[in-house]
Amino acid sequence: RTLANEPVVLSYVLETEIERMQSLGVLLIFSGSMLAGCYIAGIMPLVVSFSEASLQSVSVLGAGLLVGTALAVIIPEGVSAVISATKTAASSAGALAEKAGGEEVVKSGELSAVVEQLHSVVGTALVVGFVVMLLIDFVTHMHSNQASDGENGASSSSGGCQRGAGGGLTATVGLVVHAAADGVALGAAVASSQADVELIVFLAIMLHKAPAAFGLVSYLLQSGLERRRVRFHLLIFSVSAPIAALLTYILIVVGGDSDTAAAHASATGICLLLSGGTFLYVATVHVLASVLQQQQRNWKQLVFLVLGCFLPLVLSVRHHH
Repeated sequence: RTLANEPVVLSYVLETEIERMQSLGVLLIFSGSMLAGCYIAGIMPLVVSFSEASLQSVSVLGAGLLVGTALAVIIPEGVSAVISATKTAASSAGALAEKAGGEEVVKSGELSAVVEQLHSVVGTALVVGFVVMLLIDFVTHMHSNQASDGENGASSSSGGCQRGAGGGLTATVGLVVHAAADGVALGAAVASSQADVELIVFLAIMLHKAPAAFGLVSYLLQSGLERRRVRFHLLIFSVSAPIAALLTYILIVVGGDSDTAAAHASATGICLLLSGGTFLYVATVHVLASVLQQQQRNWKQLVFLVLGCFLPLVLSVRHHH
């Protein structure tokens, strides 16, 4: 019986490895596209100038995409992955119980406990993702204010250098952390092996990162930082998301190898839910807040915002069909 099952096992292992290689290839393509697109968008202020209105429209569209992607794609997919992991674990436990003596393990009380645990995992992951970005923002802004206080007390000749080294470094660190969180979302999306999720998350990240790279370089230039150092900061920002995406994917895949398929699905779901919390924070606290606080409300920006919110939902429905 063992010899008869060997071809089936080998075929399953081969299919799994081929699927992982394909997923890794997709992730490498996405990562390379993110790196190139982000760097090209960031280098633009050094070459040409764009109107503030066009940049604001792209930024608002990106914010809408982040909100729509978090609510319509990332969070539902994360919940689905966690539910799948819970069902797989319960089925495995039931199968082991039947082999042991045919006793029923999953009872109504235990099932309700599993549901409560599922709710706790989903809520905790979302809140942790949101709060982590909140703390990072608080710390980076605190250091930025301290750097500004130092600049006010310094001489005018050294003020430009401090402004470039202090505020510029703080802005870069904050955006690098945000970009790394985006990379975690992309790595988890690719690990889920859902083509629609991968594409929508990638699109949302790109439309969010391109204006961010442009704004970072513009800010660094205004801070008086040398062009050579501006390019270095831009390079660090550009590579942070691809590196985080690759590391997340590798950790999820290796973790799945060391345990079970349920562990793989659970890790993917938790990473997606954490990313959903970070997406919601970046979109609502940063971009949406700046749009809603403007004295003159722009209907064009509102249209771009609503379009960005619904676009991931439309793309997700079309891919599922």
